This record gives sequence, C-alpha cells and structure tokens, in this order.
Amino acid sequence: MQIFSADVRPDDIVLFEDRLHWVKSPDLAIDPTGSLPFLSFDANCFYKQWAFGEGQAQGHQFHKVLECPSAAGIQSAVRSGLGVAMLNGQHVTADMKVIDDVFPPPPDITYIVRTRAKRPGSAVSALIGEIAGEVKSAIPLRIAG
Repeated sequence: MQIFSADVRPDDIVLFEDRLHWVKSPDLAIDPTGSLPFLSFDANCFYKQWAFGEGQAQGHQFHKVLECPSAAGIQSAVRSGLGVAMLNGQHVTADMKVIDDVFPPPPDITYIVRTRAKRPGSAVSALIGEIAGEVKSAIPLRIAG
C-alpha cells in the first residue's frame, strides 16, 4: 500500500519511495488567490485530504472538480486542463507542468507491505517476495527503521 513516508512503521517492508508533485496542464492558468480546481482519485484520497488540510491552511482554496479512481484518468484530466492534482513521480509525464513555487511541498510517499505478524510465515513471505519482484525488480526489500 501507499502511505506518507512519515507514517512508515518500523516493521513495514518498504518496496520503494516516491515523491508527490503538484501538476497542471501547461495551458492552465491558475490564480493562487482564487478557488482552484482540484482533481482527486476518490472521496477518501489521502492526497486530497492533505491538500485540503495543508493547502488550505496555507491560504489556498480548492474545490473538487473531478474524482477518478485511476491514475490514467487523473493524468488525462490534468492534460485537458481541468485542474491541478497531486501525482507521484511515476505518473508525472513530460506534457505536464510541475508546480513547485505556488503550493506547500507535498510529503514524500512510500509503498510498503504491512503484515499483522512481526515475522510472517513462509507463505506470506513468498507472496511478499513476488509482490516485491513485480514492483521493484532487482532491488532488495528492507525493513523500515
């Protein structure tokens, strides 16, 4: 699962880390003093919760214009100029403008495996190994902390 890096627990298995970026279409003009259109993955999106909390605490006002559960949908909406979004680095494309001088810097994110047991059994360990192989080949897992 994906969490903010500050929320990694000592017994989490870290798959990889990434950065969040504010993005928009190069053609979208934004007025940081006005209400800004925001593109969100869903109603419970933790990116959105952070933006609406931290961003609004810093004086920015957002209004949700789109919720879409897929990265491809948010990417298309950004490219179409429907609003601003927060995307992780792997989903930012060359045809998007990264906004790094208007909004508060978003926290980093980490992709982890979190199990209930401190030492997962062999079947769970094998599954974790397969997931890690798919997500990040040739880079060993590490225990956070």
